[in-house]
Amino acid sequence: MLAQKVFEQELRKAKQVVRPPGFGPGLTAWKADVLNQARLRPLRGGLRTNILNLLINLQAQGLAESTLKELSARIKFLDNHVDLDNSQAVNTFISDLKVSPAYKHNLVKAYAYYIRAYDLE
Repeated sequence: MLAQKVFEQELRKAKQVVRPPGFGPGLTAWKADVLNQARLRPLRGGLRTNILNLLINLQAQGLAESTLKELSARIKFLDNHVDLDNSQAVNTFISDLKVSPAYKHNLVKAYAYYIRAYDLE
C-alpha cells in the first residue's frame, strides 16, 4: 500500500508541467512585470520633417512614384546611421560601407537631392 502511494505521487510529479515562475496553472495572462520592459532606445516618429518635405517637393517636380520610393529608402538608411546635416560625416559613412560601388553611387545620388534641397555643402 505504501508502494502504491509513492508510485502515485511520482506519477503526479511526472505529469506536472514545468512553467516559469509566476505562470501557475490557470494563469492565462502574462504578469505585468513581464510586460513592463525598459525601452532601450526611444521610438522614432517615422520620417523626419525635412525628409518628408524633400519627398513632397520632389513629387511636385514630377519624379515618378518608384523613384520617390527608392530615394526615400536610401535617405532613411542614411538618416538612421549618420547625421544628414553633416555632409562630411555622410561622405565618410558612405565611403566606409562594405557594399558595391553601384549601391554607394545610388546613396550619393539620393543624398545629392537632400543637399540641393537644403543648400548644404
